[in-house]
Amino acid sequence: MAEIERGIKIKHPYLDKEVNKMFDVERLKVKSGLDSRKLALLDKKVRGEFKADEMMFELHYIRALRALQEGWINLEEAPLRKR
Repeated sequence: MAEIERGIKIKHPYLDKEVNKMFDVERLKVKSGLDSRKLALLDKKVRGEFKADEMMFELHYIRALRALQEGWINLEEAPLRKR
């Protein structure tokens, strides 16, 4: 589902430092076929759950993205983490 990319650094939006990027989320967004509004809302919702952990954000974003693509959930049900 997601290919691991090694050695990619990105600036973390909340920690204001560079962190390693684990998955090619941008490629998966394009392949998903979802419109930019839905992708932005999903990003906001998942980022809200995992502000300080980029790897967990990526993992849960990819998980929610696949669930949306497969029709297992709707956008209102994402993210999948229970409180």
